Amino acid sequence: MNMTDQVMEELRTNLEAYVHQTDPEQLVTREWRDRDHYKKEQRNIGIHALLYRGEMSSDNPYASTIKVLIYGLTRVHQKNGDGLQLEQQELAMIQQLKGFTQSDAGALVRINNIVTSLQVECPEGWYMAECEYGPLDLSINENRWDDGREFTGNMYASREPEIGAAHKDDYTHLLENDHD
Repeated sequence: MNMTDQVMEELRTNLEAYVHQTDPEQLVTREWRDRDHYKKEQRNIGIHALLYRGEMSSDNPYASTIKVLIYGLTRVHQKNGDGLQLEQQELAMIQQLKGFTQSDAGALVRINNIVTSLQVECPEGWYMAECEYGPLDLSINENRWDDGREFTGNMYASREPEIGAAHKDDYTHLLENDHD
């Protein structure tokens, strides 16, 4: 799993934990699915999905920002549900998302824009929130000199021009071997 995937999964897990405090049955996923993929009972409860949209450019690989689209599906589960009920359910899900962004676990998420279904597809409804998540350390450079073994030698350093084998006696001893 790469670093961005790990960060997105952590975001999903944190949103899920937050949402489950009030609605333990709600689904939080990272997969886009057509609404017909979900049972009506699931849509009645609500579904949040987090989708990776890319990254914002940055000169600092240790302070990257991910663009995330968070969308929710909901459904008025009463036979004669009206548009106002649907809008209220959408707003309740949006309120969950806003609450998450104001919590410790979601503090790095900023909502830039939210749109809703406008009750057009009643009894089915949805919201979409364009978000930024960061700054995050998404650097992929591992320490290629670290092979996992404990360092057991001596360490010396010097500065130019007193470097190289001819200046071995000019080096400063930084770390002594503790295992002698």
